[in-house]
Amino acid sequence: MDKLQLRQIGDPERDHVQRAIIAEVEADPARFIERYKALEYSFKGRYVAADLFKETFEVTGPSREARNGTISRSIMRLRRSPPRS
Repeated sequence: MDKLQLRQIGDPERDHVQRAIIAEVEADPARFIERYKALEYSFKGRYVAADLFKETFEVTGPSREARNGTISRSIMRLRRSPPRS
């Protein structure tokens, strides 16, 4: 597994959450992969999406409020983009 990269956000609280999640995943990546494969919309791990993977983290989990604080800007742009033909 490649080393996970810390994104420089500039918010100490979010930086702390990132560090904690990175440490957890690097300590036991198989646990998070199994959690992801168990998610209904991962289709047993065949569908890969960063925002869906966030549901495997206890700090963000399935809570919409928690996820909204960490959702990536790129996904928000994709949601606004017209579908490709």
